[in-house]
Amino acid sequence: MPPVTIRYESIEAWEQHRDAVRQIIAKHTGREFYPETKSLPPIGLPGDLHPPAIEELKALKGVIVDIIH
Repeated sequence: MPPVTIRYESIEAWEQHRDAVRQIIAKHTGREFYPETKSLPPIGLPGDLHPPAIEELKALKGVIVDIIH
């Protein structure tokens, strides 16, 4: 399970997908809330995610998942 950050290509992408991103993370981790920067669009720091969760997030257009090595 690699740690990841979640970014958005634009504010519009964040507005469109923020609820789906939270639902995916909650489904795979049991946590609905996680740290985010206060920037717009924010950068999410959900911690470690399993590969299926990462793939679900990457499938959302405008959502960028960065794996931290």
